[in-house]
Amino acid sequence: MKSKSKLVPIFSVVILTYNEEKTIRDCINSIHIALNKFRHEIIVVDSESDDQTVSILKDLSKTISMQVLNIPKDEFCFSDTRNFTIKKTTGKYICFVSGDAILAEKQAFKYFLDDFKLSNKVVVVFGKQIPYKETPEFQKIEFKCRFSELDHQANKKGVFLQNREIKEMLFDSRYYLFNTFSCFKKPFLVKRPFPRVGAYEDYAMGKYIIDNGYSKVYDKRCAVYHSHALNSFSYIKKQIEDIRWGRQYRKRRSNNIMCKVHQIIWSDKSPRQKIILFMIMIYYYLLKSIAFFIVLAYRLARR
Repeated sequence: MKSKSKLVPIFSVVILTYNEEKTIRDCINSIHIALNKFRHEIIVVDSESDDQTVSILKDLSKTISMQVLNIPKDEFCFSDTRNFTIKKTTGKYICFVSGDAILAEKQAFKYFLDDFKLSNKVVVVFGKQIPYKETPEFQKIEFKCRFSELDHQANKKGVFLQNREIKEMLFDSRYYLFNTFSCFKKPFLVKRPFPRVGAYEDYAMGKYIIDNGYSKVYDKRCAVYHSHALNSFSYIKKQIEDIRWGRQYRKRRSNNIMCKVHQIIWSDKSPRQKIILFMIMIYYYLLKSIAFFIVLAYRLARR
């Protein structure tokens, strides 16, 4: 007779969904294929999707073993919802995947296990995000530049072990942690769940990990396709959220702008297309300025 300990899943994969009908089928199928060699469980938490997400989940559950949990939309909070799922998992590792992300690497979970062996202080491994083809061109460039610092500091395999002892670690990437695709040691999350913040619970956790002597690993091989095609209004809204919550975890410098300039100059676009991209870049920085002044006016009004 096999002991119960041998039946414990290695990975508990948690997927948070809300109106993900366009991607959820490919998301779960890609995870199912990648987990083929490992004992695992898949837990989906839906917050009252009003599209075809729930129907697709029911169809997928006929062939793929998964647990689907439902929570009220007005009770959803990234921190609280993730902490809620921690109690539902039984695996040794808890991996989070966004419902609008699709795994790009079948060996991702093997790489997770390899990365945890780098140090007993490693409590989380997170991967790279590749923008979808339909993402607006300049938003693709911003995505690439978001990961450029991490890629620059990674070794030949694409792995970057991060802790507070690494003095040369760039400040902007010090607290980076993306729960779009991440994998944690469960005992760590049980002991230290996600802090309740308005947004950027992953960055807040990244800060806690570095500041308290733990380690985290960025592995560009653990890649997922993920991005949002934002219109001007949505972009401003995202920038407002970034200014209010995200800026405290990093210090943007001119090198981020230079990264975008470099991406445009060295792209395979025609000279005319490059000029248009520079004009679009100016427009996006105008939107960023609008977001900044909205937040500034809000803060002044509260004084």
